[in-house]
Amino acid sequence: MKKHLLAIIITLIGIALNAQVSIWDGTAEIWTHGSGTQEDPFLIESAQNLAYIAVKTNEYLQNSHENRMMYADTCFLLTVDIDFGADAGMEWEPIGINGTAWGKGRFSGHFDGGGHSFTNLTISNDDADFFGIFGYMEGGSLKNIVVEGNDINISHIYTYGHGPVGLLLGYGIDVTIENCVNIANVHWETINIDTGNCNLGGLFGCLVNSTITNCHNHGDISAPESTIMYNGPKCGGIAGCFNNCVVSDCSNYGHIYFKNGEYFLVNYIYGGGIAGVMTGTITNCSNNGNLYFEGDVSGDPLLKAVGGIIGYTASEFGGSLVVENCYSNCNINVVDDDTEPSWAGGIVGYITDTINVTIQNCYCASSDMLTDYTGGIVGRANDNTAVNNCYYINALTSVNDYGSPKPESEMRTQEFVDLLNDGGDVYAMDLLYVNGGFPIFSRYTGISENESRENISVYPNPAKEYVQIIVSDESCLQSAEIYTLDGRLVETFPETSQQTTIDISGLHAGLYIVKLKMANGKEYEEKIVKK
Repeated sequence: MKKHLLAIIITLIGIALNAQVSIWDGTAEIWTHGSGTQEDPFLIESAQNLAYIAVKTNEYLQNSHENRMMYADTCFLLTVDIDFGADAGMEWEPIGINGTAWGKGRFSGHFDGGGHSFTNLTISNDDADFFGIFGYMEGGSLKNIVVEGNDINISHIYTYGHGPVGLLLGYGIDVTIENCVNIANVHWETINIDTGNCNLGGLFGCLVNSTITNCHNHGDISAPESTIMYNGPKCGGIAGCFNNCVVSDCSNYGHIYFKNGEYFLVNYIYGGGIAGVMTGTITNCSNNGNLYFEGDVSGDPLLKAVGGIIGYTASEFGGSLVVENCYSNCNINVVDDDTEPSWAGGIVGYITDTINVTIQNCYCASSDMLTDYTGGIVGRANDNTAVNNCYYINALTSVNDYGSPKPESEMRTQEFVDLLNDGGDVYAMDLLYVNGGFPIFSRYTGISENESRENISVYPNPAKEYVQIIVSDESCLQSAEIYTLDGRLVETFPETSQQTTIDISGLHAGLYIVKLKMANGKEYEEKIVKK
């Protein structure tokens, strides 16, 4: 993040001592500040302002014979935390409730959450085919949004023809998303999908031709009773489905529990720590959430596939899949109530038809996978699958030769970190034992891309109580300051050593900027997520 961005945001919204919370009362009001440009965005200063976006996007025009792209090239900046008023009976209508019907709108604007949070949510199910705070997007962007609070209970999701379900966004085409986090547990009490697709994700339902960066899920996801007809579920910690997407620097820590209730000709169940189904490119992503899937399948192709990162991939969803610098450290359990086989892989569960798949510099630290067919890296591969420099714990019996087994003790060493890095600097030792001693991702920042960088590690990220800062050369850390994204200084930590631990337990959950001041006068910035 460039240094001058803070000054721009401060100029736009001012500096407040405490974050304000706006509680939605069911009404909508148009915003009164800003012009909608990148330099001067419309300011969303209340829940009523946000509701106005939903009202205008979802407005039905009777004589319209095309899908309306609402707020294209228009910029919005959220300046308050939003309470959706679920405890008072309020039900939120997704922004872009039904983008496939003539006369309905799709949100196409650029929405910056400013690091603020969404809480206390119930999603309305009166007319929606796409479920989330945002329902249907085409073009545009989302960034800097945190969903938090106590458990979010979504009582009943019913749809006849579609079914992408995500807490933040249900369905998106050509969308750019960055710095979005879910911290709340999500409990989908009943999901009834008639003839559509059950795309269920901690943040997103289904994204197509989109770019997703630095998004994280920390909430458990449970769907204990899903009535599905014809098409099966695709479930993931970040998204149910990524079609031809570019995904980087994302992580899942939430456990996923999915169980079929009644069903009719459900022909597959796909689940993954990051995504149930994916094509495209995924790099620097990880999963630490356990995966549990239970349900019967019938019809064709009769397949259950779960992967530590990706559950399933096929050419029907895009041209290829590249998985690079990813790891999983989780338990996988696919319960068999019928006679059909189940597959699991430490990184990818099942690869089908002729799709080209490359997996490299990845590892699986899982030793507990309860399925019929288990692969250390890939459960089932095709002839166009290439696996390079990938490893799994030798206590796991693999059904194929993709990847190399290693003793657990060796996978906790600097030598293993160097092996995975293959000359790069993606992985680092887990000095704080946040990943059971297995390699974690390095977090290095510089004042600019063009200037030579001192190596600085800031981790774990996301973090709940403490953040470790390590400077690996002779330049000492002089101080660390924590800012909100709207420029408010909330904590200062004076320090004169090359290694320090800062306490963030007192901060409100959300996105922050850590500004590091060095003894040589240089300054560095890193975004962190407070759980």
